[in-house]
Amino acid sequence: MKPIDLHLVSWNRPKMTKLVIETIHRNTNPENFRLVVVDNGSDNETVDMLTELADNGMIDELHLWPKNKGLEEARQFMLFHATDSSYFICVDNDCLPPPMVDGIDWIDRLLDLMGKYESFAAISCRTQVMIGTGNIFEEADQVGDELVEFPHPGGSLRIMSTGATRQVGGWDAKRPGRGAEERYICGQLREAGYRTAFAVQIRTLHLFGTRGDNGTDR
Repeated sequence: MKPIDLHLVSWNRPKMTKLVIETIHRNTNPENFRLVVVDNGSDNETVDMLTELADNGMIDELHLWPKNKGLEEARQFMLFHATDSSYFICVDNDCLPPPMVDGIDWIDRLLDLMGKYESFAAISCRTQVMIGTGNIFEEADQVGDELVEFPHPGGSLRIMSTGATRQVGGWDAKRPGRGAEERYICGQLREAGYRTAFAVQIRTLHLFGTRGDNGTDR
């Protein structure tokens, strides 16, 4: 089952993306992951940074695309052309994985949840702020639930079943847009009978990078 393929899509934000990659290496057992990066036509600063990290062994598989084809197409490419593990993890380039707990890293903790809750095909780490939903974790925090079922958990270190995601055909590149990729793929999974959720106790720090060509490392 291991190592688990980590799928990181980058577009500019070089300082933030580098911080995410460095934090992955700092907070994760090295035998637990293989890092795959697709860069969506970033500027030279970002490309040079990624190339240097790959040369130094911090990126296992790097794909530099000449233009931005969109998040969905990048995710689709990695699903069918860069995934060898039974599960893979979608990594947004502004989400930092948490430190180890008693020597156990966040990947092993996510794998434990996927093993315990076999009806779930996608489980995302919990971000410190939920935009537009309110506190969906309030009851779970009180009663000690491990998961909060949610229709479209985002790419905040979202572990997914490779078989289930391929079964539903993956992503549709013709449906781009902010918030669209998780709504589409999780909707497809749920229509096929799978469930999706957030992990209550496995947290990620969402840095909320800005979009566009300027100010992306704010």
